[in-house]
Amino acid sequence: VITSPEGDILRELEGARILITGLSADAGVDLARTFADLKARLVIHTRDLSPDMTELIALLTQSAREIRLYTADIATADGAT
Repeated sequence: VITSPEGDILRELEGARILITGLSADAGVDLARTFADLKARLVIHTRDLSPDMTELIALLTQSAREIRLYTADIATADGAT
């Protein structure tokens, strides 16, 4: 069996809990899709409530093990909590 560092890292990330902040239709889409394809448990924060973002979240739910979506303003410590 031949292994590679990349393959080892990907196997290690399978099912991991991943936090993605600032996701938008223009930024982070490929990253979110890659983790979803690895069956990660995604915790996503976005302020982008556009139809494109709604479509992306629906797509991610088809692959990710779990998704928690947060849209509240986290600019302050209270908001982030």
